[in-house]
Order: sequence, then C-alpha cells, then structure tokens
Amino acid sequence: MRSAGTTPHAAAKAELERDFPAWRFLVSDHRRWWALRGPLPFDQVNEVDVVDADTPEDLRARLLRLAPTGSKTAL
Repeated sequence: MRSAGTTPHAAAKAELERDFPAWRFLVSDHRRWWALRGPLPFDQVNEVDVVDADTPEDLRARLLRLAPTGSKTAL
C-alpha cells in the first residue's frame, strides 16, 4: 500500500492543484484525469464544473481554455 502523495501521478496532480486552486483533481482507476469544482454560486450555476482528459497535460490545456483571458486562477 502506498502512502499519501506517493502515487505515480502525485507530482502532476500537485502542479495542477497549485496552478488551478479553485479545482479538485483526481485520477480514476481507468487512468482518466478529472477536475471538479463546486458547489458553484447561483450566478455561476451554468458554468463548467467538471472537466476530464486522458492525461494531465490535456487536462491542463482544457482548463486553460476555460479560463477568461488566460488566467489560471480566475475559475
């Protein structure tokens, strides 16, 4: 059994958490990467709150496309 923070994806997850603090990240048992945020305030209820990708790099790219004016922390 691995201790916390020693998974093969720990470094990539830590970078995503640092760069996108409004989001929570997980890797499924099928190795799919997920970003989740919420609950969203009422005025943001129609905004994207779940993003998934095959790799942490793809997930980062998708999150960057969502961020207004390229800001990584605006979401």
